[in-house]
Amino acid sequence: MRFSADWFTLGASMFYVGALLLELPLVHYYPLNGRWSLTLLGPDEGTVMHWYGLTLAALLGGLISAFVLPEQWLPRRVRDHISAIPLLAMVACALILTQ
Repeated sequence: MRFSADWFTLGASMFYVGALLLELPLVHYYPLNGRWSLTLLGPDEGTVMHWYGLTLAALLGGLISAFVLPEQWLPRRVRDHISAIPLLAMVACALILTQ
């Protein structure tokens, strides 16, 4: 089993955008009381932070992509410009957040 940094970059970027777009964080954090939850709690718990859950979703998606998908499946053109993928993901996230 080999780790592919290119697939991790692509997978983590796409999973982050997808989790943000679909509003599917894996965990929720309530900073006022330091509480973690797998589900949304009531409004009496305070403000919820989704960033940790979105980052965890991206990390897991990137790791699965990096270990499962063979390197040769990644098109050469994508491999040559892999550093542009996170930048495109940031633009996509900015567009999602401005909606």
